[in-house]
Amino acid sequence: MKRLAILFVLALAGCSVTVGPSGPVSHVSNYTTIRNMTYMLRMPTGTCSAVAVSENQVLTAKHCVENVEDPSVLLLQEGRDLIEARGISLLIDQNADLALITFDTKFKTWAKLAKSAPAVDSKVFVVGYPLGIAEFVTLGIVQAYTEEGMYASADAIFGNSGGPLFVIEDGEYVLAGITSFLATAWGAPITYIIGFIPFSSIDSFLDKSFGVTPE
Repeated sequence: MKRLAILFVLALAGCSVTVGPSGPVSHVSNYTTIRNMTYMLRMPTGTCSAVAVSENQVLTAKHCVENVEDPSVLLLQEGRDLIEARGISLLIDQNADLALITFDTKFKTWAKLAKSAPAVDSKVFVVGYPLGIAEFVTLGIVQAYTEEGMYASADAIFGNSGGPLFVIEDGEYVLAGITSFLATAWGAPITYIIGFIPFSSIDSFLDKSFGVTPE
């Protein structure tokens, strides 16, 4: 029997995030650029992952923060130290597993949204903080689209929720998905069958949130 499980780490979580060069990314020679936009999101109940989408906002999974009443309890971690920033507003998507958090800080770099949804068999790069331990980049391909979302074969586990899925368009990394859930069988997680909130839902949510899609 197969079911879906959200990728959220409860309580005991580790640390490690990096923030780096300025502006939207333009190089694909290594993973530094996509690591530099991905953060560990710390809540009173545990950790998730998040990706910067503007100079002071991150996108994450709604299930990570939907029970948060005061956004100031939300923190971001860089390296082994907390960033001196707190959440100041929280916007929840009513239609998809997405949330946008505004922080009282300015990021040095943020993600650019893809122009279109990646095709099946497209190569993807998934970044996040599995089990709250450290930042991991895993590779895979888009396997399928269903009513539940986009499936890809890059490994992920609890704690990856809210982290970004990148593809390469025109020689640069662009945001094309948000990690949301994984399949389980007989109670065991299947870490290579991962569900992502697809490009179309992200585009719609950010368009409503920003008025225009962030560049």
